[in-house]
Amino acid sequence: MSITAYLINLDRSPDRLARMQARFDEIGAAFVRIPAVDGKALSDAARKAACVPHKAWLPLTASEIGCFLSHRACWRQIADGPAPYGCVFEDDMLLATRLQDFLADRSWIPADAEIVKIEEGHNRVWLDMPLRDVTDGFRLGRLRSTHYRAGAYIVSRDAARRLLAMTERFGLPVDLFLFDAAVGAPSRFVIYQLLPALAEQEKGAALEVKGGGGTIVRSGFRREDEFARQRRRYADELRKLWHRLRGRQRMAVGFDGSES
Repeated sequence: MSITAYLINLDRSPDRLARMQARFDEIGAAFVRIPAVDGKALSDAARKAACVPHKAWLPLTASEIGCFLSHRACWRQIADGPAPYGCVFEDDMLLATRLQDFLADRSWIPADAEIVKIEEGHNRVWLDMPLRDVTDGFRLGRLRSTHYRAGAYIVSRDAARRLLAMTERFGLPVDLFLFDAAVGAPSRFVIYQLLPALAEQEKGAALEVKGGGGTIVRSGFRREDEFARQRRRYADELRKLWHRLRGRQRMAVGFDGSES
């Protein structure tokens, strides 16, 4: 009934591995290390072969390419494995002490869930109401809006297979592809958010540059002209109205304070 945790970690980042090992040990959980793809070590030809231009995003950096390929390596493990779910972690995460309980027994996951985001993303999100009670104050909501970052999430075996088929070539950073409702593909999956979250990115990690797992430096959205900006603003307002009409609620996720 348990969920295997897969930890993305670069060979040249043993310090990060040591910190994550200590955090998993402290909560009594285990993980399978997935050697991260070092985007900077890839040849130009290999980087070009992995990517396809995206109209909303500038060409991916080597770090973004390595990060996406590292997540694909986790999806491959889950897709080819016997278990119905696996959990992907980047190596710059703080972990709640209750995480082990949720990894030890997958019965709390809704039958229709394809992805369950267990990370705090520091932006308010739109969720279907009412929320589902899980245990001891934890709740689940169907995620209906953008929720950045991909540092900790559960993915089903079937969804992992679909993700692999959809991303033989890619043009967005992995977290935008998974969780950005405006430019990515989250609408193609049934995604839930756990509240409060069981993982959170380390403070200040966004300033670091890593080539495979963990935080990366962003290349950024393509510049928009004034017409495009106005169109996006109107689209955002229409989405908010649609969410309200559907009875959804916008709320902060939060992080379970009992961290390791």
